Amino acid sequence: MQKLPRLSRIDVAVVAFAVWTIANDAFIQQREYNCYCGLAVALLCYAGIRMLRHKSELVLGLIAAWSMVEAVVSVMQFCGFVESNHLLFPATGTFRNPGPLGGFLAVGVTVFAGLAVHGLERKSILMILAAALGLVAVMLAVADSRAGWLAAIVGMAFLYWPQIFRLWQRCKVYVKASIVIIAVCFLLAMYLHKAQSAAGRLLIWRVTADMVADSPVTGHGSGSFAEKYMYYQADYFKNHTDSMFADRAGVVDRSFNDLFRAWSEGGIVAVAIICFIACNIDWKAPGKQRIVNAAIISVAAFAMFSYPSCIIHFQLLCAALLACTSCKGCAENKERNATFIGSMLLAACCGMVAYSQTREANAAESVRRFISTSGDAAVDDYEALSCTPSLLAIYATYATMYLPHVESKKLLEYTVTKTPTPDLLCDLALEYAKDKDYARAEETLQTAKYMMPCKIRPQYELYRLAVACGDTLQARNIIRQCSSMGVENTSALRMIGEMKRFYANTSMYHGAVD
Repeated sequence: MQKLPRLSRIDVAVVAFAVWTIANDAFIQQREYNCYCGLAVALLCYAGIRMLRHKSELVLGLIAAWSMVEAVVSVMQFCGFVESNHLLFPATGTFRNPGPLGGFLAVGVTVFAGLAVHGLERKSILMILAAALGLVAVMLAVADSRAGWLAAIVGMAFLYWPQIFRLWQRCKVYVKASIVIIAVCFLLAMYLHKAQSAAGRLLIWRVTADMVADSPVTGHGSGSFAEKYMYYQADYFKNHTDSMFADRAGVVDRSFNDLFRAWSEGGIVAVAIICFIACNIDWKAPGKQRIVNAAIISVAAFAMFSYPSCIIHFQLLCAALLACTSCKGCAENKERNATFIGSMLLAACCGMVAYSQTREANAAESVRRFISTSGDAAVDDYEALSCTPSLLAIYATYATMYLPHVESKKLLEYTVTKTPTPDLLCDLALEYAKDKDYARAEETLQTAKYMMPCKIRPQYELYRLAVACGDTLQARNIIRQCSSMGVENTSALRMIGEMKRFYANTSMYHGAVD
């Protein structure tokens, strides 16, 4: 009787991570979370690849092919033949913005560079790999992703570390010093290239540290980062009114550091499992396994400054790479029945991907239909949109224009627990004001104000609330606080203009009091 592959430590750790994620939500956090499609896709992909023969060659070939597809699509977008997925960037590949594209191409560069070394004996293969490497590298530069550049450098450094180390030992002291200075200048240049974006990441990590400190052992549960981060950011600015990050605050639903995200959602238990997996990978493995390990290192470097765990491309990529890692004491599978089962699991994985993408497309279509029909085609179950927070936020924003007051308030109250933003909180405060619940409306607006201190709308709604309550003095105080704020857009300019006119019209009555 043929046997299935023996379980390795990494297999057990992967299963333990999935079990902990679900059990933590159900029994410790006691929260409902129905968006486990990404977890299911990763597990099916991992199990399927794990059972296949020659899995390293298969996965590396698929990564190379996929990287080429992304590079070609990016070239077509850059040249204007295909529309980009983002209005502000000319090339995004199949991603929604160029950041993840840069990370994926960085892995592709690492894989192509490794395969080129193995193709040295055959010049035709070497030339093809060199051309592909050049194309992917050029589009990596065009993607303008600093995290992607760093990921490519780290992956290549790991891949060629023995050669680099030998060259380093032969270098003179002044050459080593020059290399260190150049490296420091390069890193500094990368930081200054988008200094404001870098400052925004520092703010996110600082606030995420507060989330971790509140629940370091078990975290806050799956998906909790997007649900709770903005409230933690509001608390941060409430306690640090003079923070230098005030002008860098924005709407955030991703941590830009997957290790931080794992800690904030799954606690130290999740981090310990990840570290256990890393410690059981055979980092000294030779041959094509070394290319796999270099690709893992590249993804890990990218994950320190981005959010690959939130993107299905990277969920599949990481699961496949992890399944290829050398398992101590675990030989290559050669059983036919295991290969058949692996193929079935991969087919199920593809089905799950198709289901999740179809579900998101249907949700997007429901929201579009709702907007185009001016609310006549209401979404039957808006809770189904919770797995796509951006769609839920769009739906809730437009729903306030068409739905009855009671339904609109209920929808907004649900939405701000899933994807809180200052604008949604302002909309919810207006619903409270309609019920004459001014205290609750003011509390909600204060939270919105601290979420993004430089955003004008929460201050404007507080001003309107003060006027509605007849508190002219408070309204004037709010206007004075807004006098030094910058103008975001024409809507903000209109708000500031209205407040200035009110201030001028009430000056003759409150000049002595002021």
